[in-house]
Amino acid sequence: MKHPLEKLKDPIENLLLESAKLNRVYEKIRSGLPFGIISAFRPFKGVFTKDFTDEEQKVLIKVAKSVSLTRDFLRENDGIYIKLCNCKMFNKAFVDKFTTDKSKATMKDFMSTQGFITRYKYSYSDYAQEMQRLKSFLDGKRDFLGYIQAIGYWKEEIENDILPNKEISFFVFQNEPSKTFNLRNYLLLLARLFDQEAICYCKNAIHDKENTYRVELVSALSGGFNEVWAEFADVTFSGPSQLPQSLTRLKNKAAAFFSKQPGGNCGMSFKEIDKVQIKATCMPNIVTGAFEDDIKLSINHSQWRGYPKVFDIEKIESIEREVIEEREQHKIGSAQNLKINQIADDLKQGEVVSNKLIANALIMQKVPSDTPHDDNLD
Repeated sequence: MKHPLEKLKDPIENLLLESAKLNRVYEKIRSGLPFGIISAFRPFKGVFTKDFTDEEQKVLIKVAKSVSLTRDFLRENDGIYIKLCNCKMFNKAFVDKFTTDKSKATMKDFMSTQGFITRYKYSYSDYAQEMQRLKSFLDGKRDFLGYIQAIGYWKEEIENDILPNKEISFFVFQNEPSKTFNLRNYLLLLARLFDQEAICYCKNAIHDKENTYRVELVSALSGGFNEVWAEFADVTFSGPSQLPQSLTRLKNKAAAFFSKQPGGNCGMSFKEIDKVQIKATCMPNIVTGAFEDDIKLSINHSQWRGYPKVFDIEKIESIEREVIEEREQHKIGSAQNLKINQIADDLKQGEVVSNKLIANALIMQKVPSDTPHDDNLD
């Protein structure tokens, strides 16, 4: 059942409400429920991998932030030069401007041009759309999870305002123990859909007296899906107010891992974070299990919002219909969980699964408004 408390206009009350949410998130972590981190950020579009070989991609990514002169680089990498000259977004005359003997342009300059960004890189607006799409998937699954939307500001200065200078990620936590919902499988499939190399995941269940958690960096790539690349055994969540600092440290552990990978082509997806700010906290929907309890809870929430203490029969019937629909939605979500787990198992076995099939499994179906409901709601 959705928590109907509306945002308060008073800044102090808003602050107290957000603080209360963080306390509840911290309680979820302390209770031993799993949690993880996922992002929708990706520096290069799919066409980048189509136009260039794996080796060419690695070379381009390596020089993306360097001061290597474009003229020297393209002269030494004739294959890349030819492909850029034949690209519709550029032309030979445009590329040759960067290869004259007098040109002082670096590869960072060249890869920051509008043409290169338009064809190969995600702009800030592209990234914002992907982030909203990822958020919509999480919102549709709030019978089983809640999340913190966090903004990580990179330590590196980004002078080109067309490129993102920050990363929005989601700290996702499981709402309650479930026989059908597997947070690890769910986040891994989301990572596949959004072209992410990995997720951070903590099975949790047990933490030591120092509030230390063992967090895994888990591969979402087709080759080695679900493999644990690294384990961070000293991640601490010592209190609600420390959540931003804990997320900053955890993100930087992932960044450090990728920066040490020789010849890897995915390091740019994980930049070092200067600080993390929490933008929003979205708590799970509440499903108590007992139909009568859900009715009472909905009435109590309505009274908190200023509704009268006594409701007429039409209002009660309206609340009952809402509760029935939400419980039916929970049933649909449980059935969806089984499909997600099956696809995840197939990927773990090395089977090929299309993004279309993954997307269809992840899209939450809504309860038809004209569908009759069973009397048995357990």
